[in-house]
Amino acid sequence: MEEEMVRHYPAILEDSEYLERRPIGMAYEKAEGYKIILSSAGFREIEVFHETMTFVSTDEEEFWRQMQEVGWASLLEKFENQAPAQLSRAKQAILEDLQRYKHADGIHFDKVVIFARGMK
Repeated sequence: MEEEMVRHYPAILEDSEYLERRPIGMAYEKAEGYKIILSSAGFREIEVFHETMTFVSTDEEEFWRQMQEVGWASLLEKFENQAPAQLSRAKQAILEDLQRYKHADGIHFDKVVIFARGMK
Protein backbone atom coordinates (compact mmCIF):
# COMPACT_ATOMS: atom_id res chain seq x y z
CA MET A 1 0.00 0.00 0.00
CA GLU A 2 2.76 2.43 0.89
CA GLU A 3 4.63 1.82 -2.33
CA GLU A 4 1.47 2.55 -4.31
CA MET A 5 0.60 5.64 -2.25
CA VAL A 6 4.08 7.06 -2.74
CA ARG A 7 3.89 6.39 -6.48
CA HIS A 8 0.45 7.97 -6.90
CA TYR A 9 0.54 10.55 -4.09
CA PRO A 10 4.24 11.46 -3.59
CA ALA A 11 3.37 14.37 -1.29
CA ILE A 12 2.80 11.73 1.40
CA LEU A 13 6.56 11.69 2.01
CA GLU A 14 6.44 15.35 3.01
CA ASP A 15 3.70 14.83 5.59
CA SER A 16 5.21 14.83 9.10
CA GLU A 17 2.21 13.05 10.64
CA TYR A 18 2.52 10.27 8.09
CA LEU A 19 6.26 9.94 8.63
CA GLU A 20 5.75 9.71 12.40
CA ARG A 21 2.89 7.21 12.21
CA ARG A 22 3.69 5.09 9.16
CA PRO A 23 1.23 2.20 8.96
CA ILE A 24 2.44 -1.35 9.28
CA GLY A 25 3.83 -3.14 6.31
CA MET A 26 7.11 -1.41 5.59
CA ALA A 27 9.46 -3.63 7.59
CA TYR A 28 12.75 -4.57 5.99
CA GLU A 29 14.02 -6.87 8.75
CA LYS A 30 15.99 -9.92 7.66
CA ALA A 31 16.82 -13.16 9.45
CA GLU A 32 20.53 -12.29 9.69
CA GLY A 33 19.66 -8.97 11.32
CA TYR A 34 17.67 -10.68 14.05
CA LYS A 35 20.60 -13.03 14.72
CA ILE A 36 22.92 -10.05 15.12
CA ILE A 37 20.47 -8.22 17.41
CA LEU A 38 19.82 -11.25 19.64
CA SER A 39 23.50 -12.21 19.75
CA SER A 40 24.45 -8.64 20.72
CA ALA A 41 21.85 -8.78 23.49
CA GLY A 42 23.49 -11.90 24.93
CA PHE A 43 21.24 -14.61 23.49
CA ARG A 44 22.65 -17.96 22.36
CA GLU A 45 21.21 -20.94 20.50
CA ILE A 46 19.42 -18.47 18.27
CA GLU A 47 16.87 -19.80 15.82
CA VAL A 48 15.24 -17.71 13.13
CA PHE A 49 12.48 -19.05 10.94
CA HIS A 50 9.66 -17.67 8.88
CA GLU A 51 6.09 -18.44 7.94
CA THR A 52 4.45 -17.37 4.69
CA MET A 53 0.70 -16.90 4.43
CA THR A 54 -1.45 -15.87 1.51
CA PHE A 55 -4.11 -13.30 2.32
CA VAL A 56 -7.07 -12.90 0.01
CA SER A 57 -9.34 -9.87 -0.36
CA THR A 58 -12.53 -10.79 -2.20
CA ASP A 59 -12.48 -7.57 -4.26
CA GLU A 60 -10.88 -4.13 -4.55
CA GLU A 61 -13.20 -2.41 -2.10
CA GLU A 62 -12.57 -5.07 0.54
CA PHE A 63 -8.83 -4.54 0.01
CA TRP A 64 -9.31 -0.79 0.50
CA ARG A 65 -11.30 -1.37 3.71
CA GLN A 66 -8.60 -3.73 4.98
CA MET A 67 -5.92 -1.12 4.38
CA GLN A 68 -7.92 1.29 6.52
CA GLU A 69 -8.11 -1.32 9.28
CA VAL A 70 -4.34 -1.85 9.34
CA GLY A 71 -3.47 1.78 9.92
CA TRP A 72 -4.36 3.87 6.88
CA ALA A 73 -7.81 5.21 7.93
CA SER A 74 -6.77 8.46 9.63
CA LEU A 75 -4.17 9.28 7.00
CA LEU A 76 -6.54 8.60 4.11
CA GLU A 77 -9.14 10.80 5.80
CA LYS A 78 -6.57 13.56 6.22
CA PHE A 79 -5.51 13.35 2.56
CA GLU A 80 -9.14 13.28 1.48
CA ASN A 81 -9.75 16.53 3.38
CA GLN A 82 -6.61 18.18 1.94
CA ALA A 83 -6.66 16.94 -1.65
CA PRO A 84 -9.79 14.90 -2.37
CA ALA A 85 -9.38 14.83 -6.15
CA GLN A 86 -5.76 13.72 -5.92
CA LEU A 87 -6.57 11.02 -3.36
CA SER A 88 -9.46 9.82 -5.52
CA ARG A 89 -7.13 9.47 -8.51
CA ALA A 90 -4.54 7.70 -6.35
CA LYS A 91 -7.17 5.28 -5.01
CA GLN A 92 -8.41 4.50 -8.52
CA ALA A 93 -4.86 3.90 -9.76
CA ILE A 94 -4.06 1.70 -6.75
CA LEU A 95 -7.20 -0.38 -7.31
CA GLU A 96 -6.33 -0.73 -10.99
CA ASP A 97 -2.79 -1.81 -10.05
CA LEU A 98 -4.29 -4.60 -7.93
CA GLN A 99 -5.41 -6.40 -11.07
CA ARG A 100 -2.03 -8.11 -11.37
CA TYR A 101 -2.70 -9.82 -8.02
CA LYS A 102 -6.25 -10.83 -8.88
CA HIS A 103 -7.24 -14.49 -9.12
CA ALA A 104 -10.63 -16.16 -9.55
CA ASP A 105 -11.30 -16.04 -5.79
CA GLY A 106 -9.96 -12.53 -5.13
CA ILE A 107 -6.82 -10.44 -4.68
CA HIS A 108 -3.87 -12.43 -3.28
CA PHE A 109 -0.94 -11.12 -1.26
CA ASP A 110 1.75 -13.22 0.38
CA LYS A 111 3.02 -12.02 3.75
CA VAL A 112 6.09 -13.36 5.51
CA VAL A 113 6.48 -13.29 9.28
CA ILE A 114 9.90 -13.87 10.81
CA PHE A 115 10.13 -15.56 14.21
CA ALA A 116 13.30 -15.42 16.28
CA ARG A 117 14.11 -17.08 19.59
CA GLY A 118 17.13 -17.74 21.70
CA MET A 119 18.33 -18.64 25.18
CA LYS A 120 19.68 -16.14 27.65
